[in-house]
Parts: sequence; C-alpha cells; structure tokens
Amino acid sequence: MLSYQGCGVKAVLVGEALMVASSPFNKIRELKGEKPTYVKICGLMDTQLAIETAEAGADFIGISFSLSLSLSLSLSLSLSLSLSLSQQLH
Repeated sequence: MLSYQGCGVKAVLVGEALMVASSPFNKIRELKGEKPTYVKICGLMDTQLAIETAEAGADFIGISFSLSLSLSLSLSLSLSLSLSLSQQLH
C-alpha cells in the first residue's frame, strides 16, 4: 500500500484480497495505511457483514443491482441493509 500512496493514490478498490484474508479487520487497516486513503468494499450481501466492515474502517460499501451478477441485491434488500447500517452506526 505504501507504494500506491507514494504515487498519490487516495482510494483502493478491494476484491478478493479481503475475502481470503485471515482477518478482514486487519486487512482493511493494512490497506488504509497511515496516510489518508479511502477503502470501498463491494459485494456485501448481509447487514451484519456491512456493519463489521464499516466498524473495521471501510469508508464505503458497494452494492450491485445487476441481475447478471451473483452478488447483486434487490432494491428492497439494499434499502433494508442501508437503513440498518445507518441506524447501527449513528
């Protein structure tokens, strides 16, 4: 991550690295580094995982609405996840 920060990168899109990490919490902390860097985690499909991801330091979560993707959510489930996450964190 430090080499990316040295090149001026301020955001990272995380995919498989987080899913295979032994500790997602530690992986997010590692990716964020010491300089201001934003981390977005995509493919979250349940409220508890979204809350844990936000508490671990992720700045954004990504939700897919594409019916052709296995990680897509319906609009109603996405709204429910978003509202639950907002209530839990505020």
